[in-house]
Amino acid sequence: MLPAGIHQDGGGLRFRVEPTGSRSWILRLTINGRSCTKGLGPYPLVSLEIARDSAVDHRRAAREGRDLAREKRQRAARATAFRQAYEAFFENKAKELRGSRHLVQWPSMMNAYVLPKIGARAVGDITHADIIDVLKPIWFAKPETARRVLQRMHAVFESSILREQREKANPCAGIARELGPRHQNVEHHRAMPYAEVPAFVRLLRESSARSSLAFEWLVLTATRSGETREAVWAEIDEAKALWTIPARRMKMKRAQGPCS
Repeated sequence: MLPAGIHQDGGGLRFRVEPTGSRSWILRLTINGRSCTKGLGPYPLVSLEIARDSAVDHRRAAREGRDLAREKRQRAARATAFRQAYEAFFENKAKELRGSRHLVQWPSMMNAYVLPKIGARAVGDITHADIIDVLKPIWFAKPETARRVLQRMHAVFESSILREQREKANPCAGIARELGPRHQNVEHHRAMPYAEVPAFVRLLRESSARSSLAFEWLVLTATRSGETREAVWAEIDEAKALWTIPARRMKMKRAQGPCS
């Protein structure tokens, strides 16, 4: 068993043994006058014979001024469609969103506005112009939706860059500035005068509508509708007349409570 450290095989090929016991092959070579290190894979998945053959291929490409590892990444990027990049990203994102309404909103929005237009395109080939084409129809007509679509595409491209499915910069950068500011006229509901609230609550208690109890709960606790609708008994301490809302259901992701 080789000790932890770097062990030379010759011609820049090295066998790296980590203190944890994991082992892998690395190759030192020079491409266009610049020294670099390329990972050739873990041992024993990559045997000595395979590592030596791979090292020969990398050295041959380097003598021609080519970076074989980069060429492989570029081929992988051309083979990965945006839909695949999105699905790989969302597999992890869904765990973060579990229990949130965004778990449904994410795929719904992507299926409605993004995937029909660029889902089949190679994630490495999508340009700023393609992103503008996705957003233009909704940028002013549905400004809040457009903002979220842009944010979500941006996250998928960032993921694809980290996964080496794309080498170019994120095509969502600068798009908001290019399309211009959006002005959304928001008309809020007029607040009920405080003096009229007791009479309104009495009307709720006299109502036979199933939603009246939830409406009264919302009024008395001054919470958002989603927090009221998704409340469960486990959050409520009846003995102390306290309701504590967990962070995952709060807009700012901070626990709220107690409401009494």
